[in-house]
Amino acid sequence: MVAGEIARYGAVDEVLLVVANDPWQKSSERRVTPAPVRLEMARAAVAPLVGVGVSDIEIRRGGPSYTFDTVTADEFASDDVVLVVGSDTARRLDGWHRAADLAHLVEVLVVDRATDGSVTDQADPSTAIPWRLARLAVPRVDVSSTMVRARVAEGLGASGLVTSEVDRIIVEHRLYASEGAGSTRSLGHR
Repeated sequence: MVAGEIARYGAVDEVLLVVANDPWQKSSERRVTPAPVRLEMARAAVAPLVGVGVSDIEIRRGGPSYTFDTVTADEFASDDVVLVVGSDTARRLDGWHRAADLAHLVEVLVVDRATDGSVTDQADPSTAIPWRLARLAVPRVDVSSTMVRARVAEGLGASGLVTSEVDRIIVEHRLYASEGAGSTRSLGHR
């Protein structure tokens, strides 16, 4: 898991996964797994990792989840917040809610899946807003949430792709299963 790699490399003091209440950029396009279930999966996924935690601040706040609102909340007011995103997401940062204001508040650590764990100061030229960007190369892990959802929908299950506890949650909540099989199809988790 990328969060564990970030903690291991010491790029930040603490890695905190923030589970969105309503991931508005996804929920407008597809059904999303309910926030409490995504929170349960996130906690199960990071349980064995040192230096990685989970926050439910956006779930407690309710409504659409905007990163600007999260980093300006009292809970993070005294922290230097580093926003960790994948290189694919970094190209879309300018479209985020209050992006220009957010850029003044956070440094962005762009995770590239490579091998050496190096941190560089390369900027992403595709953004119009002057983000403070750094890059971290982490070992490539060929597992994605899209892959997990697709395998479960095909009836192949997620075993071997996720921890046994996360797999148990997927089965228990009948997540991502084919709608044709009469179960609820839920997509996306953070």
